[in-house]
Amino acid sequence: VTTLSNGSIQVAFNAASTNKLYLYGDGPGTTDGATPAGVATGTSPAITALPGGGFQTVFTASGGSNTLWRYGSGAGSYTGSTPVGVAAGTSPAVTTLSNGSIQVAFNAASTNKLYLYGDGPGTTDGATPAGVATGTSPAITALPGGGFQTVFTASGGSNTLWRYGLGAGSYTGSTPDGVAAGTSPSVD
Repeated sequence: VTTLSNGSIQVAFNAASTNKLYLYGDGPGTTDGATPAGVATGTSPAITALPGGGFQTVFTASGGSNTLWRYGSGAGSYTGSTPVGVAAGTSPAVTTLSNGSIQVAFNAASTNKLYLYGDGPGTTDGATPAGVATGTSPAITALPGGGFQTVFTASGGSNTLWRYGLGAGSYTGSTPDGVAAGTSPSVD
């Protein structure tokens, strides 16, 4: 769910009857199956509001390709052109940066590393020495002065909380307890 610039909300979810992207909001624009690609079973779309109105969603495509798809209003829609897909059973995260561009974070299929993809420079695979735990998804938030921060569950059985981003530095989390196996942290 996201709050649009006019104060209304927009919800994105994987529709039970069609496994397609379903958008539901306070005003007009409810749609089911707006994209030719379905949403991969067991995954969820993410949504972010755009500063001038509208929204963008990202999701893991169905059909075994696990391609990153982006769909929305305001800034257009397209299939992602990332060189790697999203890891099976995981979901991408998205945020709108202070300059109005979007930044996506996901668990990369080929490496199980943090993958960052956005409107501008900064696309990277394996930016951190720790991988993202199998079956888990990173979360991302924009910083008010620019940049972003991601959080994720580290692989290798440690389940350590990792934090990585641009604008406020990066580090491994030093929480007194690890993240529960098979779960993903959140950040806002």
